[in-house]
Amino acid sequence: MLANDKPSATESRRDRVKSGNMGVDGASTLTFRQPETGLFHYTFVYPPAPRPSVTKLSSAAVAPRKQSHIAERETEILRIAGDILAEHGLEGLTMERILERVDFSKGTLYNHFTCREDLLVAFHTKCFADHLAFFARGALFRGRARERYMAAGMGHEIKCRLDPQPFRFDLTEDILGAASERWRDAFFEMHRETMGIFVGIARDAIASGDLPARHSPEFVASTTWALCIGADALHEGGMIFRGVASADFAAVRRQMVLALEDGFEWRPLSREHDYEAVRLRILREVYGHEARQLGLLAELQGAGS
Repeated sequence: MLANDKPSATESRRDRVKSGNMGVDGASTLTFRQPETGLFHYTFVYPPAPRPSVTKLSSAAVAPRKQSHIAERETEILRIAGDILAEHGLEGLTMERILERVDFSKGTLYNHFTCREDLLVAFHTKCFADHLAFFARGALFRGRARERYMAAGMGHEIKCRLDPQPFRFDLTEDILGAASERWRDAFFEMHRETMGIFVGIARDAIASGDLPARHSPEFVASTTWALCIGADALHEGGMIFRGVASADFAAVRRQMVLALEDGFEWRPLSREHDYEAVRLRILREVYGHEARQLGLLAELQGAGS
């Protein structure tokens, strides 16, 4: 299938993702098109489920219930893993500690996660999955590409405020290499789908003429991602902006991103456009419920709009 071909109505979501680079068309429909080349080329369905064999087609009627039960159990295991990480740190997460807190057998646990590294990779994958819906909502914001990029990025801030992670860790090559193929592939696929949202918006910006084509969409998306993750890590480590609270640092990070995007000459430039007004509009139109819940917009408190 060519990169510009539209997927047929009979294609599955996974097939559509595989067929193209991820962009956003219109205001209500996400379409997925994989780039011919790029840094990220993965797809994702969470939780990854085994495909039914031909000999098991007769049990298809009960498969959805079984898969739902599997997903619920794995979600519970990962919740417990998160608690242990928060209490004991990375080295404190062991399969034995998981077993102490569940009501099923060791064999059942190992059917879901074959080792400690599986848990770590799956935990990261779930974090990506939890954020993806927020990114996708932001990508559908009615505005120019740079405004939509801002809206998608704000999804991370909103999600982290709603559900702060008490423990953060990096996935090393050793962890990924020791994990099972199922969870390793799931992580890479989710990474691709998540990055695909930002890559797609950057591609739209180039197509519209707002963003010069000196850099690839993958480079633009990777650079802004690296800035945000790196800035957060440095701030948490006390290396930059010491004394600035985490909640206040979000505003500093937004200014960093605006400066970076100005460096790409991504229009409208921040000196020509009121991005603070855009941010408030995004909070109202995209994340209104969460903004009220978090008290991010005083004027939204008690308002019906």
